This record gives sequence, C-alpha cells and structure tokens, in this order.
Amino acid sequence: TKAQLNSLLIEYQKNPYPSSKQREVISELTQVPADTVNVWFKNKRSKDKSSSKERKANISHNSESSEPDKSEDSSTKDVNMKQIYQLSHSDITVTQDFLIILTRIL
Repeated sequence: TKAQLNSLLIEYQKNPYPSSKQREVISELTQVPADTVNVWFKNKRSKDKSSSKERKANISHNSESSEPDKSEDSSTKDVNMKQIYQLSHSDITVTQDFLIILTRIL
C-alpha cells in the first residue's frame, strides 16, 4: 500500500543499509514480509545508484557543451525550475504524509 511504501522510504532515508534486526522491525511495522523488505532495500539502493550515475553523466554532458542552448525560452526554464523544486522537496512531502498517517493511527 501507499502507507507501507512511505514507511519504507522513510526508513530508507534514515538508513539505506539496515541490519537484519532492523529489517525485522520494519517488516513488523509495515506488515511486509521480511524477505520482501530485504529485496526492496536492495532494489532501492540499486535504483538510487543508477539514478546518481545518470545525473552525473547528464551534468558532465551538459558542462561539455561549449555554447548554451538558445532555443530554450524563459517559460521552459521556469517549468524546469518548478520540477527541480518539486523533486528536491518530495522527500519532505513523503515524511509529512507519513507523520499525518501515524498521528491518525495513534
């Protein structure tokens, strides 16, 4: 469920390499089987590593360009800045949503 995913994401932010005991606790709290929790953490680390490599490659590629792209107008730049802002604050939103869910449960 969405709540389980949010819980996993929050735990991942705290520690992307939880011990087996920590994974057991996460499993109990989220009601997700321990094996599934283990695989989820492995896959998330792999995905983050791939994303990081792609971003570095894009940054490297963009910095190699000798002349900036003049076809991009200010409205496109505004949209890109909004997307960057949303991405940079998406983790905060997940955390706030999780806290809201937790307060409703408790």
